[in-house]
Amino acid sequence: MVASFYVVAVLTGAAVASAIWWSWALQLKSRNKVLERFRTAVDACGDSIYVTDRKTMRFVDMSQSAIQRSGYSRDELVRMGPQDYVKGKDPSEVARAFDEVIAGSGAGHMSEQISTLKDGSRIYSENFRRAFNIDGNWLIVSSSRNITQRKTAELAFLRLSRILAALNATNEAIMRTPTPEDLFAAICDAAVNGGNFTAASVCLIDDNTSDARVSAVSGAGAEHVREMRFCVDETQPEGNGLVGTAFRSREPCISNDLVNDERTATWRARALALGVASGAAIPFRRKDQGCGVLLLYSSELHAFDTETVELLRRMARNVSFALDHYDLEVERNRAEQQLRRTEGRLNRVTRGTNDGLWEQDVRTGEIWYSPRFAQILDYTTDELRARGRQLTELVHIEDRPAFSHTL
Repeated sequence: MVASFYVVAVLTGAAVASAIWWSWALQLKSRNKVLERFRTAVDACGDSIYVTDRKTMRFVDMSQSAIQRSGYSRDELVRMGPQDYVKGKDPSEVARAFDEVIAGSGAGHMSEQISTLKDGSRIYSENFRRAFNIDGNWLIVSSSRNITQRKTAELAFLRLSRILAALNATNEAIMRTPTPEDLFAAICDAAVNGGNFTAASVCLIDDNTSDARVSAVSGAGAEHVREMRFCVDETQPEGNGLVGTAFRSREPCISNDLVNDERTATWRARALALGVASGAAIPFRRKDQGCGVLLLYSSELHAFDTETVELLRRMARNVSFALDHYDLEVERNRAEQQLRRTEGRLNRVTRGTNDGLWEQDVRTGEIWYSPRFAQILDYTTDELRARGRQLTELVHIEDRPAFSHTL
């Protein structure tokens, strides 16, 4: 009887344990399905999602879109961290940014950054980060969205706005500056202050050499650049850079990756020192002859797109127009000075003779009288002009027919 009781008890306990085990298994399977559905949803999300261990600053998990966008495999990513995406940035700065997220008490943090992918290409990303403490360990969940297209459009708009500001400033300088040298200095200042270029200089061709000298400069390294000379001789390696090529072709010469451009290898070290990433040489003319180049540097890669270059062409055309105007003004002043000298000699001659002189334009009828002529007739020259009298009216009435016939 007792033995039977124990058998029943054992069987009942086994049944309960089996029921508990099957209940737990069903719950686990249900949870796994939930997790699987959640994982599928995360992987289907267009944004890249990363989970970072703050202590090790390594990725512990990531979404499928993060793997596809970065170009790395999952095994590669788990050996990396967020600092590996921001080339050239101090890893301690990335760590401090994560600490700020933790200090935000779950509020989350939004930021933008330039990320470098496995193939070396760079994208603009918008990151939303939030911190979670699990079993005393801080994890940072980051949702990263590719905003390269939007950011590129914004930067292009901003760049064009700055170029337009520089163009307007140049046009104002053309109206106000009295000499070409003043204009060149104003153009460089407008390019740096209005166009936000790192440096700008105007290089003029020296007719006696195969070099271009710097006439005006503004921006980073101005004192050093002022002493530079640029070769424009195509037979020399240095003459095939931006300035030389632009001068000879009379077309803009652009380098949107100055450091890695073979044409600018001679100036690579200097470009790195100044933080220059892109460069453009825009030629301008004087009396339809190439005379100089506007040289612009930017700290941004690919700063000189088609729209920017077209606006810089307009700037160069305006400068060429201004230079021709300066030359015409010089010629006009020279002609006026020559005319004044001629008039001075004529006045001295007419004052030195006792004869009265007059001159009449046969087309307009306008008459000029010398002071002595007016004096002989007891007039002043102003009185003769004010009366507007015909010359024949000043002749005696009996002599008028013969006088008119002679005229």
